[in-house]
Amino acid sequence: MHNRDEEVWIIYGDGSAAYSLAEFDIFTKLGLKVCAIIGNNASWEQIARDQITMLGAPTAVGLRHSDYHLIADAFGDMESV
Repeated sequence: MHNRDEEVWIIYGDGSAAYSLAEFDIFTKLGLKVCAIIGNNASWEQIARDQITMLGAPTAVGLRHSDYHLIADAFGDMESV
């Protein structure tokens, strides 16, 4: 069981963060202290490594550099750095 006074850290890649950012709405509603670190290299890197080696092209693995902290802030009273 989580103690609401404890801080939780989550480490994402930027591809996986896109699937999980809506969770910040719940974190805010529940008053949980969550710090997320997002490796923002604009790539589905885990897929890109093998795909580029095997197929020779980075087709559909490129992302854009997004301001993920602004997305999390949009869910409410959150601090961003």
